[in-house]
Amino acid sequence: MPVTAFGHMPLRQEGMTSGTCNAPHLRLSLVIMRSQQSGNQMEKFTFSKRLYSIQGMVLFLIFTLTSVVTLITRHVDWHPQGLIALLVLIALFTLIGTFGWRRALREPSKRHLYGYFSLQLLLVIAIFVLENAASGGGATTGNLILLLLLQSCVMAWRVRLSIFVSADLSMILVSLLYLPALPVFTTAISLALTHGAVLLLGDLIVSEERARHDLVSAHQRLTEYAAQVEELATTRERNRLAREIHDNLGHYLTIVNVQLEVAQTFMQQNPEQAIAALSHAQRLTKEGLTAVRESVAMLRGTTTKPTKLHEAIVQLVEEHRIAGLVVDYRVEGNVRFLPDEIAVALYRMVQEALTNIRKHAHARHTSIVIGYGTEGRLTLAIRDDGIGSSNLQAGFGILGLRERVQQLGGKVDIQTAAGQGFQLSAEIQA
Repeated sequence: MPVTAFGHMPLRQEGMTSGTCNAPHLRLSLVIMRSQQSGNQMEKFTFSKRLYSIQGMVLFLIFTLTSVVTLITRHVDWHPQGLIALLVLIALFTLIGTFGWRRALREPSKRHLYGYFSLQLLLVIAIFVLENAASGGGATTGNLILLLLLQSCVMAWRVRLSIFVSADLSMILVSLLYLPALPVFTTAISLALTHGAVLLLGDLIVSEERARHDLVSAHQRLTEYAAQVEELATTRERNRLAREIHDNLGHYLTIVNVQLEVAQTFMQQNPEQAIAALSHAQRLTKEGLTAVRESVAMLRGTTTKPTKLHEAIVQLVEEHRIAGLVVDYRVEGNVRFLPDEIAVALYRMVQEALTNIRKHAHARHTSIVIGYGTEGRLTLAIRDDGIGSSNLQAGFGILGLRERVQQLGGKVDIQTAAGQGFQLSAEIQA
C-alpha cells in the first residue's frame, strides 16, 4: 500500500511559508554578527563625526581669522566704536560656530540645525549691515557666508536648503535696502546664484553618497536574510524527514512487533494463530518497504501511485483491527477534495495516533471521526478507552502531530488523564 501519497504528490517544503527558525544557535550567531557589525559601523561613524568636528573647528577659525585680518587691514580708518562692535559680532559668530558646530554634529536634530544656522545668519546680516554702513564693502560677510555654506554641505541635511535660501534672499533684501547702487545689487545676485550652485552640487554629492551607502547596507541585509532563509529551509526539511521516518516507518515496526509478540505467545498453545501472526508480520514488512520506497520517491520529486485518503485510512484501521484493536472509523459531512499536504497530514495524524494507542494506551476500543464542516472547516477527533496518563509527555509523536497541524494554520488539542484514555481534537481550514 503506498501510504505516502494521495494523488500526485510533489516534493513539498513544509513550513516554509510561516513560522520561525528552530535553530537557537543560528539566531544567536546572527545576533552576535549583527551586533559586531553595528558596533564597527557605530565606531567608524563616531570617529568620522569627531574628525569632521575637528576639521570644522579648524576651518572655521581659519576663515574667521582671515576675515578679521582682512577687516583690520582694509579698513584702518574705521571709527573705534564701530570696529569694536564689528569685532564683538565676529567673536560671537566664532564662539557660536565653534561650539555650535560640535553640538550640531553630536546631536544632529532639526531643532539644533535650525537654531544654529538661524542665529549665525542673523549675526552675518548684522555684520554685513555694520560693515557696509562703515565702509561700503562686504568682504567679511562674503567669507562668513561661504563658511556657513561649507558647513551646510558637510552636514548634508535637508533643512539647510530652506535656511540658505532664506540667507540668500535676506542678503538680496539688505542689498536693496542699504545699497541701492546697481553694481552692489548685481554682486548680491551673483553671490546668491553662486551659493545656490554650491548648494545644489553639495546636495547631489551627498545624495549619491547616501544612495551608495544605502545600496551597500541593503546588500548586507539581503545576504544575512538569504543565509537565514537557507538555514531555515534546512531545519524545516530535517524536521519533515524526522516526522516521515517516525510516523511511517515507526508505525510498521510497531505493528510488526505486536504480531511477533502474538506469534511468540501462541507458538506452543496455538501454532496456527502463531503462523498467521508471522504471516501478517511478513506482509507488514513488505508494506513498510513499499512505504519507504514511496517516501524516497516523493523526496526525489517523482510521482507515486495515487491513493484516496479514506481508502488508505480504512486499510490502516483494518491493520490495527487484525492486531486486536477495535476501531470505529466514520466520516461526517459531505466529503470534498483535499489538497495533498492536508491529506498527507491527516493520514499521518491518524497513523501516529493509532501507533501510540497500540504502544502505550492498552486500549480495547478507539473511535476516529473525520468531519467535513461548512466554510472549509475540517475536523479530526480520535478517542480511546485506554489507561491514559496524568503526565502527557511531548515525545516525537506528539510533537509531530502538533507541528503538522500548526503548519497548516490549524489548531490541535490533546487531552489525557489517568484512567480516562486519550483524546485528540484537531481543526484545519481546507
